[in-house]
Amino acid sequence: MDGEHRFLSGYTIDLTDRKVAKNALQNSEARLIELNATKDKFFSIISHDLKSPFNSLLGFSNLLLEQVQLKDCEGIEEYARIILLSSRRVMDLLENLLQWSRSQTGRIEFTPEYFELGQVIREVTELLEDMAVQKNIKTINATPPKLFVLADKYMMGNILRNLISNAMIKMKIYC
Repeated sequence: MDGEHRFLSGYTIDLTDRKVAKNALQNSEARLIELNATKDKFFSIISHDLKSPFNSLLGFSNLLLEQVQLKDCEGIEEYARIILLSSRRVMDLLENLLQWSRSQTGRIEFTPEYFELGQVIREVTELLEDMAVQKNIKTINATPPKLFVLADKYMMGNILRNLISNAMIKMKIYC
């Protein structure tokens, strides 16, 4: 091997940046999949929760219109009151859905406050009253009077609305 030279040549590539970028891309993809599933769930909740109050609004609006056309004033005040209550429920529901969407996208802050739990439960059961009536379910609020809790009122309302509406939905299966 005299006079023969052997050389070894090579180079190295630092793949750290590529691996970091690949992991970031995979994390972004997983987050997008999760956000898409949340969006789908949100739209499902919206359509389900708004269907009942809007059916009531449409039905009683029709009855109100018929009463006016027949000049039969007896039911007009009652139907108008029911329409007003249903409209308030829809507005409350929309506010709850907005709060829920903010919580799902991380745009809501946890703001604990003292409030009467029974009042929040009353508001939720009133909001879901149409569904309860349709399924012949009677809700009973057995919360002790003046039971105050320290929690985020909107989050508590969302949790209770989900629990109670899910229970009412399940009643269809067992009844």
